[in-house]
Amino acid sequence: MYYNSCMNVHRDGNWLHIECDENITLQEFCERAYLPVRKVNQMIQLKKCLIDQKHCMMSDTLQHKILSLCLFEEEEIDFACDQNIAEVLYEDEYVLVVNKPSGIIIHEDDKTKTGTLNNYVASYYHKTGQKHAVRPVHRLDKETCGCVLYCKCPWIQPYFDAAME
Repeated sequence: MYYNSCMNVHRDGNWLHIECDENITLQEFCERAYLPVRKVNQMIQLKKCLIDQKHCMMSDTLQHKILSLCLFEEEEIDFACDQNIAEVLYEDEYVLVVNKPSGIIIHEDDKTKTGTLNNYVASYYHKTGQKHAVRPVHRLDKETCGCVLYCKCPWIQPYFDAAME
């Protein structure tokens, strides 16, 4: 992720703290990190985007400062749980990678139906007490087996979407 490649980053609860070494503005940071500027402006108004724990503006410079973003708020699990639970291959604070067996689809149009990989992920989140919407970054065909990446944070998904392009 852009956050990790050029900065010291750590998470504290719902907050992501980013110590920036580059001489860039908050606006430039948002563009590089694929954060929607309009939404970041809303976060600024709600005091969920701070620079050195103070109110900020998009034109503020980040060099040698700490940008704090409240990105990780609890969400409702938005797919029905299934009796099957996803086989987790990798997990961290930002992503979940699961094994998709052949013969199932990633999701139905109706989130209340079961038997899809998204339902298995919903069951995993429920079982482990995690509060995330189910967000696959990509899909595999029904008969294809393999790894599927899920993003746990809506703010970080645009980065993964761009990387997948």
